[in-house]
Amino acid sequence: MPGTIQFDDSDTGVILNMTGMVTGQEIIEINARIYADDPDKKLRYQIWDFTESVRMEVSPRELDIITRQDRDEAMQNPHQLVALVGSPRQLNGVDISYQIFSQNWVGEGFQSASFRTLKEARQWIAEKLDTAGSTRLRN
Repeated sequence: MPGTIQFDDSDTGVILNMTGMVTGQEIIEINARIYADDPDKKLRYQIWDFTESVRMEVSPRELDIITRQDRDEAMQNPHQLVALVGSPRQLNGVDISYQIFSQNWVGEGFQSASFRTLKEARQWIAEKLDTAGSTRLRN
């Protein structure tokens, strides 16, 4: 695996620290794993941190699979936030394509955004969770 998965204490959020060259297949497998590890559907946010990765390589077919995974999950757990963190070189445009796909296919309650730093991503999630009256983000 190209990184680590860390759920927060309340199991409402997960931070994925990705390293090295990250492939679409690896993201598909990790995505499936985090959803399987959330049987009670308590997950409210995901932070995919690519700041330690070299680059992300995701084909259009793989992006379609990832988006469909999120769509299927959102049918049972609709109000999730997904933050993608990294430089444009690291994210390789996949973040922009993912946001377009997820806006069109996943649903209104499922939101995603890209950030340069983990701090910015945490702030966005904290603001969104506060607005929704949900569990606060733990640092």
